[in-house]
Amino acid sequence: MHFAHAFHVATVRGTTDQLPAGYPEALARAPSMPLLDIERAIALVVTGRVDEARAIYDGVVRRLPLPAEHQTWAAGLLKLSWLIVAFDDPVAAQLTYRQLLPFRPYPGALGTCTVYFGGTVSRPLAELAAVFGDHALAEELFREALVRNQVLGAAPDVALTRLGLAQLLHRVGGPPALDEAAGHARAALNMAVELDMPGTVAAARALAAQIAAGRREVDPLTAREREVAILLAGALSNRQIADRLVLSERTVESHVRNILAKTGCANRTAFVARGANEHTPQ
Repeated sequence: MHFAHAFHVATVRGTTDQLPAGYPEALARAPSMPLLDIERAIALVVTGRVDEARAIYDGVVRRLPLPAEHQTWAAGLLKLSWLIVAFDDPVAAQLTYRQLLPFRPYPGALGTCTVYFGGTVSRPLAELAAVFGDHALAEELFREALVRNQVLGAAPDVALTRLGLAQLLHRVGGPPALDEAAGHARAALNMAVELDMPGTVAAARALAAQIAAGRREVDPLTAREREVAILLAGALSNRQIADRLVLSERTVESHVRNILAKTGCANRTAFVARGANEHTPQ
């Protein structure tokens, strides 16, 4: 149980720095059964021995669906969900999703004994749905999980849910989705820092950087250039733009040059015409 708690903490925190000495020997001595095999594979993944973990994982998923009469089957499936996401296995995701789906109406935590309790089952269901490609269902489940985990006070699961939702929205793309994804990524990062979850901190920071890069690709203009561009599209002169924005005319000239270069327009006349075409009904 000591090692089981340690592995659970390692997966929640996303780091192995607190794994106790002797865990490889403890795993080697443990009998073979789905739950313990899953624990073995998780321990191998978090310590970087992915090929060994994959061999064990493949043996477990061949046994899906797990027999429901075994008292640890639900805990095993919840743990297995972590591996399914790590290995991006859509077939196993669908099988495990179907087995866990009956627990969705239950808003509380699901677990066996005390080691395997987490937040609402809606979050692993969302992660599984994302793996087998139903993004609409995954988004619905992530939003459901966020509300439930906040009510439960399951703070680590709130951070992980926000990160999962942000990752999903980032894949969906588009300015509104990216805006919301950025907000969830920031919230996940702040919570993860406070809760000492280094893995989530690193993932949220990386995602925030990707979202920022994506936004630059969607709209290459800076905030100030966007303000100038709106007035430029209205055919205002540099002097008029300078007066409107309380800038020097030379500063406006510099912004206009940057705007034309970034938008691929030869001159301001072409930029104005392009703006008119974008707003003309087809």
